[in-house]
Amino acid sequence: MARPLREYFPSRTYGVLVRKGRSLTGPARAFVDLIKPGLFKRKDWFEAGHSER
Repeated sequence: MARPLREYFPSRTYGVLVRKGRSLTGPARAFVDLIKPGLFKRKDWFEAGHSER
């Protein structure tokens, strides 16, 4: 049986910060890929779509 826990845990927003010139560790990259698949996927310069910023 599943129970909603929204009343106990507030809604949160999380972000990913990557230092310029540095790369994420394997576990960190796997975590980011879990919460937002394709975030670090290389995109074509002219590909349409919104900015990730």
